[in-house]
Amino acid sequence: MGMVAWTIAERFSLQAQLGAGRYDLRWNQEEMSMEGQFRGGLLWSGDAKLVILDMLDTSFAADVQAGGWSWMEGPMTVNAIVATKSAVSSLRYWQIGLALTQRISLFSPYIGFAVNRTRFKLTHLPFGSGWMHARHVLGPFGGCSFSSGSFFLLNCEWRGWFEEGLSLSAQVRF
Repeated sequence: MGMVAWTIAERFSLQAQLGAGRYDLRWNQEEMSMEGQFRGGLLWSGDAKLVILDMLDTSFAADVQAGGWSWMEGPMTVNAIVATKSAVSSLRYWQIGLALTQRISLFSPYIGFAVNRTRFKLTHLPFGSGWMHARHVLGPFGGCSFSSGSFFLLNCEWRGWFEEGLSLSAQVRF
């Protein structure tokens, strides 16, 4: 993944990301098991963040994101039998979040809530196309950033309800 970011006084930022990736899919239900391995394609996203209120070392911010991936292809099996060698997957999402952050020296712990819509599509399957939609649209998140100024950022974040995940990311900025 590559990222381009533009920031004004650490109060407003715009970011764009492009890259490629891979993932494995495993779906089980009573009478059917599907597995696939997807690669390549294009991962993309955009993000805008605005600090609404900044008093002393506490800030309240809004964040808007949209993105997904396109043209990721790979083989799919149904009940351990090759169903297709070229299934195509795509994902689209958008998210709006609000967060409260407290700066403590180099650390910035934060908590917030996000509204999220996600949809996932598989095509070129022997039985047509398959769609999945996010079950929950609202969820909490929390994390902590470590930054030595405008050159380095390390972030750890947990998300719940609409998305169950833990992420660790690092940025070297220049």
